[in-house]
Amino acid sequence: MAKPKVILFNNKEYHCPVEVVIALIHGKWKSEIMWLIKKEPKRFCEIKQLLYGISAKVLTEQLRELEGDGMIKRKVYSEIHSHVEYSLSQTGLSIWPILEQMYNWGVNYLKLAEPDASIVKNRVRPLKLHISDRLICRTSDPI
Repeated sequence: MAKPKVILFNNKEYHCPVEVVIALIHGKWKSEIMWLIKKEPKRFCEIKQLLYGISAKVLTEQLRELEGDGMIKRKVYSEIHSHVEYSLSQTGLSIWPILEQMYNWGVNYLKLAEPDASIVKNRVRPLKLHISDRLICRTSDPI
């Protein structure tokens, strides 16, 4: 039997290209950050305000990781009141169809799972999902 091919990426070993994709978008907030900045660039404070429950420290970490992986661009405006805006890079835009398919799959799964309480019971902290402008926002309200 042939030895599985190993893919070296970012100083880590992967055995499948799907693992690389998952590693790039893995994290509680990365896909949501990308979803928010797809249509137009956003400032740090705008992103933080739209992502319920994220701390400034975690948002900074996630933005740095996404930028380091080439998924987003960071543009600094040196004006009287300097500010930074984040937008998707070409690489980030290229993964967009995958994120959209994941979104659609998730919506369909949630519709199917809704009648079956056994799928969603025993959650430590239930989530109530609000779908608006195709963005799912988290709240800690019970389902």
